[in-house]
Amino acid sequence: MARSARKRDRGEGPAGRRERCEREALAPASRNPRTGETMGRSKSAAKSKMPQVTLHHVTSIPLNQLVLSAANVRKLYEEKAIADLAEDIARRGLLQSLVSRPTEVDADVYEVHAGGRRLRALQLLLKQKRIAADAPIPCTIKADGIAEDDSLSENVMREALHPLDEFRAFKAMLDKGMSETDIAAAHRVTPTVVKQRLRLANASPALLEAYADEELTLEQLMAYCVTEDHARQDQVFAALADKPDWQKDAHDIRRLLTEKMVHARDRRVRFIGLETYEQAGGFVQRDFFDEDNEGYLQDAELLNRLVMDKLNAERDRLLAKGWKWVEAAVDVPYSELSKHRRLVEATAVLSDEEEDRLDALRNELFDLEDIEEPTEEQQARANTLEAEIDALENREPVYSPEDMAKGGAFLSIGHDGSVDIAYGYLKPEDVALQPREPGAEPLTGAEPSDDEETKLKPLPDSLLQDLTAYRTQALRTALGRDFTVAFMAALHALCIEHFFHFGSKSCLQISARGGFHANVEGLEAWKPTKDYEARDSELRALLPEDAEDVWAALWKLTDNDREALFAQCVAGSLNAVREKHNMRTAEIANSNDIANALGFNMVATGWQATGKTYLDRVSKAHIVAAVGEAKGDDTTQYLNGMKKEGLVREAERLLAGSGWLPEVLRNGEATAPNEAREPDTELPAFLAQTSEAAL
Repeated sequence: MARSARKRDRGEGPAGRRERCEREALAPASRNPRTGETMGRSKSAAKSKMPQVTLHHVTSIPLNQLVLSAANVRKLYEEKAIADLAEDIARRGLLQSLVSRPTEVDADVYEVHAGGRRLRALQLLLKQKRIAADAPIPCTIKADGIAEDDSLSENVMREALHPLDEFRAFKAMLDKGMSETDIAAAHRVTPTVVKQRLRLANASPALLEAYADEELTLEQLMAYCVTEDHARQDQVFAALADKPDWQKDAHDIRRLLTEKMVHARDRRVRFIGLETYEQAGGFVQRDFFDEDNEGYLQDAELLNRLVMDKLNAERDRLLAKGWKWVEAAVDVPYSELSKHRRLVEATAVLSDEEEDRLDALRNELFDLEDIEEPTEEQQARANTLEAEIDALENREPVYSPEDMAKGGAFLSIGHDGSVDIAYGYLKPEDVALQPREPGAEPLTGAEPSDDEETKLKPLPDSLLQDLTAYRTQALRTALGRDFTVAFMAALHALCIEHFFHFGSKSCLQISARGGFHANVEGLEAWKPTKDYEARDSELRALLPEDAEDVWAALWKLTDNDREALFAQCVAGSLNAVREKHNMRTAEIANSNDIANALGFNMVATGWQATGKTYLDRVSKAHIVAAVGEAKGDDTTQYLNGMKKEGLVREAERLLAGSGWLPEVLRNGEATAPNEAREPDTELPAFLAQTSEAAL
């Protein structure tokens, strides 16, 4: 008797398995001998008239008797994915059976029409001799139905795991003894990904519930996980609950959660080094979702103490060189430096050997910079060369021992965390010790003469910034209502940017996303600001919700609506704010041209010189000069002897309704004649020529 026949007689082999499956599927349900109830069916199913579901039999078939069916709909696959699946099966076994049916040609062979990837992975293990050829493989025998239908259903009737379920699964594995490294290896991810998933799984239950209910995005949840403090997470979540969506994005969440922490990129941290802070016992709250994973320092007091310790050590080094005094602080404002007289430093001359060395270093660095893809060693060498060149080119200034004995230096931290030293200053009490050439100007820091008392000093930088911020906002409001001027301003800026290869002289930040930095009390509540925001909202309503629909929508708008949108976008790019380190001389001159073209005047905006807006922040001489300009010099005679507080009140009264403006708020002289023009009622010809194709 043939082997297959003997196996069929014993109920083994493919035919025997097939017959046994059919018998089990058709056999009547057995009864429980104790209760008499039908086994394998629920009571409700027994009572229901709906057709009962019959599950197909699962049996084991040797691996070498399984082949991939042509009916398997998955034709494309990645070899790496199959290799990863093979490794997973080798680690944990086969978790899901294959679906197969016997072939018509050979009763000993079964074709797999669902589970093709698993079969390929098993065959790869067989090829690697990591599994036996006759290893029993669990298979669901399904000979009925259409094989392609089963194969397609297996692939599409599945739901991807919710990310939250994955986070919790990682946490469960960790809780049950697996290390982060083991989890990463088992699931083919990096240890960093595992850390991120675990941090998300440990978020506040309220946040996880909100994420599951799609009230939070994944980015927002990641932002909340910058801290592990559940109470703080819930506090910020509650605080943002009633805010509009644009006020609770990931950036806003991180900012609120870390407002009492110090970012690792802070210049103070760079100054002392993060390792120094951690070695001193400081805790760093790592942000696993930050690309650099730098984190936030929670102990600002410890950080500041370490900073001052290092600054004081540098201070002692400078004092040991012979300086009379050295003042150390994180910041030294320019206003403080300006109170002190500068000493004249001697020129530091390089020796011939040092000049030769500098030339050699530069030539070597130039050669390295010409390499398109330098190695790590070459890059490290370039860094070393740059440091040595910097040391030669930027030596400490040289002062005579006599100057150092009565002068000093200011020590602070630069923006990049480096030591910033301002050498060679004399305190006011030491100025008298400094000899002065006959006929020289009085030294800064010395007692001013009577003439100097009445001489106007420049306005404070902070006041200049605030005043020009008001003017910028008012100019934006006016420009946003005048298409012709806005168009000409934009065209001017675009021409400069496109045709000339030097810095733009336009005050327009032509991307139309420009803002200006000014933390000015009262600016947000000022009427021109409110008008500008209202205009923004009104015009935004003309546009569709989705950005991709804007182009088509613009062609459907009226000319008036398009003009209004263009003018408002151009107005939003205007920046004529004068800052301490950016006086914007050319841009402000351009803003004067725009203001004159608009017929703009700050007086019409309602701005007035009051104690808060101007008078409290300038000298008595400035106040008297302002009143003299507005009311005449005769009016100022009784003001000269007044104290500052009374002078401010009286000047407010005199200037009210006078239309007086500080010079920085005046339009200035136009650089081009502003000829009278009739209001435009039509678009320029080249804009009005609408392409039929575009319509």
